[in-house]
Amino acid sequence: MADINHLFPNAEQFDTMNALLAIIAANREGGLEVSSWKSIAQIVKMGLAPRAFPVGYEFTTENSDESTNVLWVVRGHNKHDAANRNSKQTMTLEVKNVYGNSAGTYKSIVFDAPEALYYASSGLAAGTYHFTLLSEYDTTYGGGKTLMFTLKQPLPSGGQIMFPWAYQTQATATKISTYPSADSTQAIESGITVTEGDDGAMLGTADGNTENMNHTHRIHYGSNNYAQSALRQWLNSKAAAGSVWKPTNKFDRAPSWATTYNGFMHGLPSEFLEVVQPAVIPCRTNSIYEVASLDGTEFTKDQTYNLKDKFFLLSRPEIYNSWDSASYKDGELLPYYNGLTSTEKIKCDAVGAARICWLRSPYPGSAGSVRVVNTDGSLDSRIAYNSHAVAPACIIA
Repeated sequence: MADINHLFPNAEQFDTMNALLAIIAANREGGLEVSSWKSIAQIVKMGLAPRAFPVGYEFTTENSDESTNVLWVVRGHNKHDAANRNSKQTMTLEVKNVYGNSAGTYKSIVFDAPEALYYASSGLAAGTYHFTLLSEYDTTYGGGKTLMFTLKQPLPSGGQIMFPWAYQTQATATKISTYPSADSTQAIESGITVTEGDDGAMLGTADGNTENMNHTHRIHYGSNNYAQSALRQWLNSKAAAGSVWKPTNKFDRAPSWATTYNGFMHGLPSEFLEVVQPAVIPCRTNSIYEVASLDGTEFTKDQTYNLKDKFFLLSRPEIYNSWDSASYKDGELLPYYNGLTSTEKIKCDAVGAARICWLRSPYPGSAGSVRVVNTDGSLDSRIAYNSHAVAPACIIA
């Protein structure tokens, strides 16, 4: 096949491209190999991709980190805008199998870790303090109760108090730990007991209405704000393990994979990464609680916003053609998924096992639950600190 990197869409060469297109169409079922990712990108830029690479067409890259091949499937054309407004034509790809290892099984990724209870903007002296959990929430296990604890050592400015109240665990069985910063892994104190009571200074109620006090959902489950998620950082990182994650808000904490997983981009070939362009990704927030990012980006409840990322997760509407609220749309149905049954939407690993797979859409009735594709292909939700499969998507533009 001719090297099309030197072809440009002037009148004379357009006929040549049409001839090339006919060759591609005639040989598609026979597995015609396009010469390079640059060639593929050039076909996209010329507006010929819908005919040359129709929805469902597959490409392959390698992942040197996992010693695997990654199959990319065309999900649509011109359905995601490029961040570069000069790029008018785009082709959306999504992996055929969820991210996996050389054995063919999936690698699970935490969407976001449980967050800190309290951010000490001005520090805290040693002493006794109390706080109140969200009322009318998980009352069987302590919701609405006021709990007190004693710090033996002061907490510096910028420090955090962790209260990792686990699912179906009594709040009074949970131990507090303190950290000097959001990215510190060495606790100042740990194993601090909490008891019911209101001795000492009041830190606030964990309902999202007290400055520097987090919402109970997020100390319990982590955050469902895709912009601030640990998973988004992993998708768009070329860094080695230990350098992928950094805190995105004042309550943020590191996910379980932070020191063991390279960034998703780390093992992908450079020629592929060169043609993957940042896409404009529509997102929404939940209806319960949001907090500003450390970079100054403000978020409010029930808000739509755009990100500009190279790699991203698909949203609820892009697969299911429905929104949690039509007032806050985070995407439109992709052609590949139009008319598919739930069974046909199942996300599998390379050996064919169905996996729960993250989407970027939040479940808006919670500050810590995220939409997923369930193992039967139906729409569902899971809490952010769970580990599930990932199906990265991107655009060529």
